[in-house]
Amino acid sequence: MKKMNEEENQKGQVIDWETGEVMPRVPEYNKMSLKPGIGANFIDKFRSDVFPNDYVVVNGHKAKPPRYYFKRLEQQAPDLYEYVQQSRAMQGVKECEEQQPDLGARQKVLQAKLERLQRNL
Repeated sequence: MKKMNEEENQKGQVIDWETGEVMPRVPEYNKMSLKPGIGANFIDKFRSDVFPNDYVVVNGHKAKPPRYYFKRLEQQAPDLYEYVQQSRAMQGVKECEEQQPDLGARQKVLQAKLERLQRNL
């Protein structure tokens, strides 16, 4: 969410229709953990468990680590960050290759379908 600066805040005014009073808009307020983030202690303690494998276990299921963990890894261990980034890229290429259809098998299936068709002469 983009915060409004003072100039934009003056443009956005609120009118109370009952009294006719024009009031300035209340600026936005975001509440989030910054220094350090909520998961900082966890990732510092268990980095060796999370990152070579590139997953965390949440409620008994494997899940991709949060982006914050990956950013923190980039700051603290750039060499491991590069390794994980390359392994993710290689995994993506491997999955893409697995998704490619085998044209020979496709052709055989299509041929079998055509042979089952009968024509009335």
